[in-house]
Amino acid sequence: MMSKRILIVADTTSSSQKLFLYPSRHLAKGFTRLGHDATVFSYAGALMELSPIKSKGFSSRFYKAKVDRMLCDYIRGYDPHVVVICFPRQLDAGTVACVRRVTRAVLVGVDLDPWPERRNRTQVGATLDIVAATNDGEFLDAYRRSGTPLCAF
Repeated sequence: MMSKRILIVADTTSSSQKLFLYPSRHLAKGFTRLGHDATVFSYAGALMELSPIKSKGFSSRFYKAKVDRMLCDYIRGYDPHVVVICFPRQLDAGTVACVRRVTRAVLVGVDLDPWPERRNRTQVGATLDIVAATNDGEFLDAYRRSGTPLCAF
């Protein structure tokens, strides 16, 4: 089996209380144990790092475009085979369009939260190649209705 480069885009934090709760770190560990090169890009972390005012609203409004460029520059350099999107809060369909312009990688969404209509996840899911969710039924149907090409449970 050929080793793959896998980029995981997620909201992560290094606070001691939440360090082990983020599934993106578990995914990266699992891919690494399977022999792949996996790394995590913290979308919210990049926003907070760039913003002089540590406010989600302020950083999203004034620094989101710069974080999108940072992500795309990172993807150009890393050249992943797979990009796993864990639906960071500020990531939107425009971010995915930017990612698509710089890579031919497979874009996979991993949704571990029910109610995909919240925070426009269905709109982002419709721009990805695959969405894997931990909830079936009406929640996965929301992705299907939005036009997501392939949905998995």
